[in-house]
Amino acid sequence: MTETNGILLDADIISHFIAASRQSLLREVFNGHYLMLVDQVYAESVHCPWDSSRKGIVDRWIEECGIIRIAFPSDLSSNVVDEYFRLKAEQPRLGKGERACMSIARFHRDIIASSNFRDVAPYCSLHGIEYLGMLDVLWIALHKGLIEEAEANCIIELSIRMDNARFPVSLIEQYSPDRDLSGWL
Repeated sequence: MTETNGILLDADIISHFIAASRQSLLREVFNGHYLMLVDQVYAESVHCPWDSSRKGIVDRWIEECGIIRIAFPSDLSSNVVDEYFRLKAEQPRLGKGERACMSIARFHRDIIASSNFRDVAPYCSLHGIEYLGMLDVLWIALHKGLIEEAEANCIIELSIRMDNARFPVSLIEQYSPDRDLSGWL
């Protein structure tokens, strides 16, 4: 990790923090890094049939936290576009936002923040892409002193209840990162 790496945010992690009304915590955790939202992720993030205020919440968060919206490359001869369509063919259950983040990160060396360990983590490991999951982000926030255990656990519980999130633990104190995250502190 370097101070110039951009963080590509996936829709699931955004949704989990919105569920707890703590989306601004992402800016605090990743202070010193560009937070980026690919158009496909933006579309997924604002689409919430049971919450008509979701688009406004996401738009305010983008504005207030200086999130950078980026367009997916339109050059059909680019490696990023080729990778996106390869992923679409080989892993059709991946969402458009996940495919966009994975493709961009592979060729631009950005970092992915997502809670989809099942699909995204193996790809990131294979291609040497740094990846942070939801629990990693909460662990970093806790160890930076940005939140207490109780708030981290509340965010986990709301993510499970409101977003049907699945995590390997239900309490942050049960979580132990599988790699060294001390560079984020």
